[in-house]
Amino acid sequence: MDQQHYQLANSLIKEVEQGNRERFHQKAQQLISEQALLGKLWGSVAKLAMTLGDNIIAIEAITRYYQSTNTTDSLIQTLGVYGELGRFDLAEPLISGVKTDSSNPNLTYFCGVMYSQLGDFVKARDYLERTLSLSPQAASAWLSLAAITSAEQAPDVKAKLEQSYQNRVPTNPIEKIQYLYALCRLNELCGDIKAAFLSAQQAAEVGKNQIRNQTYEIGEEFQLTESIKGLFDFEFVQKYRLQATEDEPTPIFVLGLPRSGTTLLSQLILKHANKEHAVVGGDELRYCQKSLLPLGLRQMCNAKEDSQNPDVIKRIIKHFRAEYMYRLQADYGNATVVVDKSLDLYRYAGLLACAFPNAIFVHINREQRDVAWSCYKHFFNKGIPWCYDLAEMKHFFEDFFGQIDHWRTILSERFIDIEYESLVSKPQGILEQVLSSANLAFEGDINNGPVNKTKVATNSLYYVRQPLSTSFINKSMPLAEEFSLFNA
Repeated sequence: MDQQHYQLANSLIKEVEQGNRERFHQKAQQLISEQALLGKLWGSVAKLAMTLGDNIIAIEAITRYYQSTNTTDSLIQTLGVYGELGRFDLAEPLISGVKTDSSNPNLTYFCGVMYSQLGDFVKARDYLERTLSLSPQAASAWLSLAAITSAEQAPDVKAKLEQSYQNRVPTNPIEKIQYLYALCRLNELCGDIKAAFLSAQQAAEVGKNQIRNQTYEIGEEFQLTESIKGLFDFEFVQKYRLQATEDEPTPIFVLGLPRSGTTLLSQLILKHANKEHAVVGGDELRYCQKSLLPLGLRQMCNAKEDSQNPDVIKRIIKHFRAEYMYRLQADYGNATVVVDKSLDLYRYAGLLACAFPNAIFVHINREQRDVAWSCYKHFFNKGIPWCYDLAEMKHFFEDFFGQIDHWRTILSERFIDIEYESLVSKPQGILEQVLSSANLAFEGDINNGPVNKTKVATNSLYYVRQPLSTSFINKSMPLAEEFSLFNA
């Protein structure tokens, strides 16, 4: 390894700490153009690039990491980066070369997860079952298998899961909670919703006491909401709203609680927007937090002196816009419309409204008890601390709707409210309304096959591969007493 290249690679850490993506990109690009022989260090460069949201460098670096090492571990890490960045076009050729009789359970598990996200549930099931034959107590594999199991398959999978659990009750809290969430889903598929609730309740107890950050305080959510509302009022958004450029895409920001139908709505927009326009996204793009670096949203709202300085505010908004656009173009190239359904958008809506004057904000609402039950019974890989306690969940919902009420007031001319129940019952009218707001026309047959056939990486990956259905309306009805905190 060349010492100069080694020192240059190590200096990237400083750029990440300072949030200087431009300097980071220049240095990393130099390493790539000079074909630096960094070996395993390329994997570290990729992780640093992902921290800054520099997906172009992350892809280059992780690809070089795999090419220079060519090991099973580097293959798994490379697939992980491709998957997290949504580059399934790069990942699919690699997993297609992995045989289902592979003796490495980590590799077969990763292939199973990847094929699940690609919507090939037959292959996914083969790989996950191979994983469990090699490692019967692999709780994450049981959870992934349960997520793509149909009602017809559920009794058999449930029996095998319960046998595995009896053979070795896990002591690791993550493994235990994964087992319990898998059992919850299978119990519900088998028609025993009370047993499903008990499994979710046990999982929530483990999650709250052993997994989530014990410093989490629901009251901090309310404080942040008040800070955001205090800064991003009507006058602020009108004063600092940037001018749109001719080549700028129209963003559609989908706001909603987890499990309220945001993935479904986003995928329907992509499927039924007239194809003469380049409509991209439909995922949790997660650009906002990284685009604001090195500043944080809380810091921006609480910096009283800066918030009263127009030049500082304009620089922040322009920086945020440029960084968001950089990430968008790196992932999707040029686009007419981008659909972003990241879960943190309800916090950033004011900043996004200033940065993107043509943006449309669509809030999808769903019956609260159904949302609460769906949140309570799902395992969230990224961690949602309030989902383990129903009282805290209720407080979070109230805080969320307080923030939404604020945006509805100050963004009224470009804010749309829709209901999940209406979307699945009479979808075409709802979609025509949303698409027309972005100057798009509706096309296609709303009743023609699955909502989505391509990649989806959220907990909805199984449901959006099915035709539209009203079967999830009032799903929580048998648990009305357990969820009496929430509005009907």
